[in-house]
Amino acid sequence: MMRRDHHREMAAIRRSMRAACAEASRLFDGLNGIDRAGALERIRQVGGIKYQIKKKAREMGHWQRCRNTIPECGGACCKWHFPKSLHPVDFFIAISGLSAEERLQLEALLEETGKGPYQCPLLLYNGCCLSFENRPLVCTNAYPCTMDRSYWEYLQSIKAQIGALIRPLEELFPNPRTRFYES
Repeated sequence: MMRRDHHREMAAIRRSMRAACAEASRLFDGLNGIDRAGALERIRQVGGIKYQIKKKAREMGHWQRCRNTIPECGGACCKWHFPKSLHPVDFFIAISGLSAEERLQLEALLEETGKGPYQCPLLLYNGCCLSFENRPLVCTNAYPCTMDRSYWEYLQSIKAQIGALIRPLEELFPNPRTRFYES
């Protein structure tokens, strides 16, 4: 019984991500030059913040502790704990840096119904199919088993800055289902 529920949940996660990716692709393909340039600039700025987060995690030792723990935990956080869904803005950010061929590969990966034992369909046996620059924010700033209060406080301190960049991207979507990043 557990196995059947697992497959049902995996199928629901895949459907949700496939719909969000398709929504992001339609929007990205439909943007004109000015709107596209503005969106790409915000995405570039979000990328800068992601690198700040990565730098902070390294400085605080979370990055190395996480890497050292992987032989024991097997990367359980990426495999089983998140994400159960991604907002279309995450896919909008992801596809903005992909070639047409890479976008087709991403869409094919989300279409595969029996692919992979992991919760996240973006996770392959050798890691995430997306580069760090294109990876969802939830995957960028998570070190759940090594995180301490000071790292959490750091993430909270930059939340408004991220929200200020994400909100205009979110508003490009005609019927936003949910807020991407509350501040």
